[in-house]
Amino acid sequence: MDTLAVRVDELAQAQARTEKTVRELARQVGGLSEAVGGGLEDLSYEVLPYVLEKELALELGELGREYVAVDGEEIEFNIFGTGFYREQPERKVVLLGEVKSNITTTELKRFARLVRRARPHLAPAEVIPVFFGFRARPAVRELARKEGVNLIFSYGKLMLAD
Repeated sequence: MDTLAVRVDELAQAQARTEKTVRELARQVGGLSEAVGGGLEDLSYEVLPYVLEKELALELGELGREYVAVDGEEIEFNIFGTGFYREQPERKVVLLGEVKSNITTTELKRFARLVRRARPHLAPAEVIPVFFGFRARPAVRELARKEGVNLIFSYGKLMLAD
């Protein structure tokens, strides 16, 4: 019985050490995730103007994170910028964007809802929604077309919405 009690005590101590290690690992993974997300957001500010100028002849000012006031609430967009079409400078645009490494249907639907809410408050400018990331499954790409959200990937590929 004494040996069993010692073994149970050793197991309890080992379990406590394992739990502490798992908590520390979760903290480190969370920090890494934030660093990658922030780096991807910074990358979007460099890639988007180039891709949109090349593909849509869109001239954009500086991009950044911004809040849009909607019915007394502030909605945050990872990407916000204003600009115009090179061939039609009177045609003003507002770029609203979201950044995620892996674009999912849940995130895309949430973003599309936010764009629908913000759009009337940005009139008369044309709102161009973009979702920037590393990848999106085929179902997400199809949903983006239906929702009117343009996808732009980190390597510079643009998938226009319908």
